[in-house]
Amino acid sequence: MHGLADRSGLPGSRKGNALIYNRYEITVPLSCSELLADALAEGGFEGVEVNDGLPLTEAEQKAMFTDIPASLPESDGFSRLEVYVPEGERTDEEIRALIGNAFEEVRPFLPELPAIPQIVSSSTKDEDWANNWKAFFHGFRIGDLKITPSWEREAEEPAAGKASAGMASGEQAAEGESREEPQNDLPGHELFIDPGAAFGTGAHETTRLCIEALQKALQGVKKPESSGAASSNDPPVSSGETATNAAPASSGAVPSNAEPAPSSEAAGKTAAAAAGAAPVLLDIGTGSGILSIVAMLYGARGAVGVDLDPLALQSARENAEKNGIREDRFLLIRGNLIEEEGLGERLLSLGEGLSDRESFRGFPLICGNLLAEVLIAMAPFIPRLLCHGGLFITSGILKEKVKAVELAFSEAGLVPWHTRILGDWALVTAKKPYPER
Repeated sequence: MHGLADRSGLPGSRKGNALIYNRYEITVPLSCSELLADALAEGGFEGVEVNDGLPLTEAEQKAMFTDIPASLPESDGFSRLEVYVPEGERTDEEIRALIGNAFEEVRPFLPELPAIPQIVSSSTKDEDWANNWKAFFHGFRIGDLKITPSWEREAEEPAAGKASAGMASGEQAAEGESREEPQNDLPGHELFIDPGAAFGTGAHETTRLCIEALQKALQGVKKPESSGAASSNDPPVSSGETATNAAPASSGAVPSNAEPAPSSEAAGKTAAAAAGAAPVLLDIGTGSGILSIVAMLYGARGAVGVDLDPLALQSARENAEKNGIREDRFLLIRGNLIEEEGLGERLLSLGEGLSDRESFRGFPLICGNLLAEVLIAMAPFIPRLLCHGGLFITSGILKEKVKAVELAFSEAGLVPWHTRILGDWALVTAKKPYPER
């Protein structure tokens, strides 16, 4: 019952390109929200949004492959139920009568229900949900990666076209006037992203931690000629964060799919850096697809993304297209690794299809920006999916839950390799060890 139903396709009056909706907020005791929401939905309302301020249940957390705020406001003992009706579809009197009918239907079961419904009405536009949040998300950088919202790119292109047309027509700058040139000589990559209904823009600490870990892990693929140079493999520690369990040199680079056995000759050097192999990524809880897209921008051969939410998969596909990534390089599948038997084998089969190695023995790189509880439950399934020496990059972990996650990884047979703290959040990278000889 939680969340807003899809309002696309509903009739309604328009203001410009936006549909106008009448919004009705109904305040009831917490104990009344579920039954009343059902009655409202059955009584003719297309969607009911329940805002109760209650923490997520264990079942809800297991179903969510995403970040949640570090703290939620305490519930005041009341739920706010919201219904939306396209303007012109029903009169105010008809809507209030339907709400009253729902109250009377459930009243025999809910003696605490108010005698008179507390209703607040207002008017809104569908573009408010779709576009207003964009005012708070602008382009920014993570290392040499520039992340640009797709709408900013669209706004820049017409402006650039006008400037070019002006110069082509012989327009000259006035004396003393300097004409600003576009900054196209910046090193690195640019990623165009539109999160839509899915989580993941790179702005959240957890996504930033994962991106920086991927940048570090793929260094050997991006610049294989520099693999022999001495450098620290620990990610840079920026303001407000701490690093623990610092890994030895070259520990952050991803191995190749060939799983070469370690030798004294290869000490201090990763298999990927030595072989120049382009790894295949498994992105669990792909969301907007941002981590997979980043990996491919930095040299990954391809990626397999899995998510519970079909809207997230749609968002990931659209973002991949915005960045020129072909559909056959980014394979998307809906599923739950913890609960669906056989899903792991399907993921391995997809990874093998993307790999250019003769022998695919597992993903060299897996990432999961999930809840700590989900990562703990998922840990036993990861070693089967990783090749030996492969890295499991994870975040979405509140810093007070780091030890529990590291313990779960250890019990599953992985080696906790590197931990970073940024604000309230943590990144934990684990490695699948080579078998002892």
